[in-house]
Amino acid sequence: MKKRNFYKKTLNVFLLLALLFLLPAKLCAQLRLFGGGLAFNLIDADSLYPEYLADPYALTSGFKYFQVTDYSGVPQTILASNGTEYVEIPFAHYSESEFSSRNSFYQIKGFINLSFARLELWDFLKAEVTTNGGINTVFQAFGGTDTLGFDGIWRLAGTLRLFDAISLRYGWHHFSGHWGDETIADLPQPGDADYIPYTHLEEYTRASSHVFGVSANPEPWARLYFEAELPMLESWIRPGIHIPAGFLSPTGDDLAYHILNQEGLVEEVGSLPASYKAWRLQAGAELRCLLGDWGSLFLAGDFQLHQDGQTLHQVGGYDPENPWEFEYTVGGGLEYEKGFMGRKIRVEAFYHAGRFPLTNYFFLRSDYISVGLAINN
Repeated sequence: MKKRNFYKKTLNVFLLLALLFLLPAKLCAQLRLFGGGLAFNLIDADSLYPEYLADPYALTSGFKYFQVTDYSGVPQTILASNGTEYVEIPFAHYSESEFSSRNSFYQIKGFINLSFARLELWDFLKAEVTTNGGINTVFQAFGGTDTLGFDGIWRLAGTLRLFDAISLRYGWHHFSGHWGDETIADLPQPGDADYIPYTHLEEYTRASSHVFGVSANPEPWARLYFEAELPMLESWIRPGIHIPAGFLSPTGDDLAYHILNQEGLVEEVGSLPASYKAWRLQAGAELRCLLGDWGSLFLAGDFQLHQDGQTLHQVGGYDPENPWEFEYTVGGGLEYEKGFMGRKIRVEAFYHAGRFPLTNYFFLRSDYISVGLAINN
């Protein structure tokens, strides 16, 4: 049901995009009235609320090479339920002596980003609707270059920008994690020495969430932002241990019971208190050294807090005194303004301490250094 709803929503988004791109060019031209003070543009190449430069899950296309800096942060297991607790099923065994040849990966992201129906009222107010959708995936940069998995991510939002200085965004955001087929094929089978019995592979899903963001530019070269994401009362959330009490599935069932029943953990997991809502909070800063109309050098930092970290991602692990899980990404690079088809192209390098950059690996802490290219919306 989760995947069917995801594919249905994704198809609707891409049908809308196709319709807009097929419209006659004259309809896409900007309409201006009252001496240009009032303007309407059906489609824009840029956005009133650009993606965050340092966010590992920013909805921008790109290619990144990264190396995990600690042995414990290299993916070697998949999370599963055995009917009593969550267990890690090995798909690989890398000794510490192999670390230097098994710690490199490729992150590839492909997204369609569209800003449309933009309304401008002089320099006071601008408004638009944005749709973003695509896939984030990670491959091993060694051996057979197997894929560890992929994430389907989309967002539909409306943005207001005031005085060309502050942007407010509200919309719906979706994460859906999937394990790579090549990784699943490497799981041990019954009779293997390292076989661990399990009944259900776990995935990370937030389908869908309310998301509200505010982005401020106190100076042309500076940006500060804050974002809060909260799962909808009727939504799909996985794994079961992350589900707040009282949430419902889109079919109207008690969500925790529905998911935990699939995992075989109904009798093992109690309800979480009302204070737990599975919030995700995000903040960051970006500084630029402008290079005229050619581009800019930039520094960026992104910081995130996950309330689901209070569960320790394990049956019986929740404690209101447990800290929210914290992660951060810092780095910088060069953004070239005159990119392909009006897109801005970035060369960037970052250091990340937190979760591995695939949602299904929410249980794995990884520090890594990355270099790559990105195409800004």
